[in-house]
Amino acid sequence: MTLAQTSIEVVPFVFEAETYNFESDPKGKLVHKRVTARRADGAMANIESVGLLEWGTSTRKVTYVDGTWATVYDLIAAKTTWRMKPTELAAVKERLRNPPVNCLFNTAGNPTFIRNDTVLGHEVAVIESVSDGERGTFWRARDLGCEELRWRYESIQADGTFRLKSEERPISLKIGNPDSGFFDIAANSKEMRPSDAHRLFFEKLPIPEDEATKHMSEQMDMKYLSGSH
Repeated sequence: MTLAQTSIEVVPFVFEAETYNFESDPKGKLVHKRVTARRADGAMANIESVGLLEWGTSTRKVTYVDGTWATVYDLIAAKTTWRMKPTELAAVKERLRNPPVNCLFNTAGNPTFIRNDTVLGHEVAVIESVSDGERGTFWRARDLGCEELRWRYESIQADGTFRLKSEERPISLKIGNPDSGFFDIAANSKEMRPSDAHRLFFEKLPIPEDEATKHMSEQMDMKYLSGSH
């Protein structure tokens, strides 16, 4: 039996966080919200706010343990479905089963374990990385498969000091299986390639789709249509 076929069992939870930006307001401006839900079988759902918070719009990324994942646009009853490569799925499952020591799983910026800490009552490993004139600090919960419960990015100033740019703050963490609604994809959700889904989604928003997003969507289409996803 391959790793991709083997079932797993992990600690289920629902986590909520908010992101603040400090570049235009030193007191911090709330710009983003997310909710991450994980079932005991390892399936994940990430709900991310899109655009201004007062719009009340969001997208969902739902990932199942068979390697299938979908970006779900509930606003337009659409979805784009992808599939992980076997090596990617194996890596995800291995991290859930056997989290790396001190949650050092990303090599970008030469990450270093700094200290132990607690976030919302959970022991976390605090990781620090420095890259391109910026310092990133990440709080990862060992008992939750190194799920990130907090992060912070700071600019390195000419005098060696640090200026806070953005920060995600934890709001709540509930242990236990999430509501099934996090993972349900409506039967009427139409399968669409990324560019079509993005275009229709933006038509429902107060602002048009920008050129950078259009270009990204076209690049994603190539991968999607090639069947390499």
